[in-house]
Amino acid sequence: MAKKKNPDELTVRPTDNPNVMGLRGAVVDQPITETLDSNSLLLLYHDDPTINLRDEFFRRGVLVVDGYDFRGLDSSAARVRLPKKDDFPVLLKAIREISKL
Repeated sequence: MAKKKNPDELTVRPTDNPNVMGLRGAVVDQPITETLDSNSLLLLYHDDPTINLRDEFFRRGVLVVDGYDFRGLDSSAARVRLPKKDDFPVLLKAIREISKL
């Protein structure tokens, strides 16, 4: 699990941006999450921007994270945590079916 940085190691940059709120008007450079080497991830996207990959995978019994939750992506993208070896056929079948949409 990712660990928080020591407060003494944080980089604080003053800002006058009205979108930065809190007790101090500053941006603190600290990663929110970190992907560990043991977490294998796959980012998939569909060429048709009207396809919601999360919904399509869900209909096929595969849980993914909607790309909409990530900067620069939309719902035509999905983040997939690679399954155990025995569950790969379900994922591959879903990918094949969705790619034909």
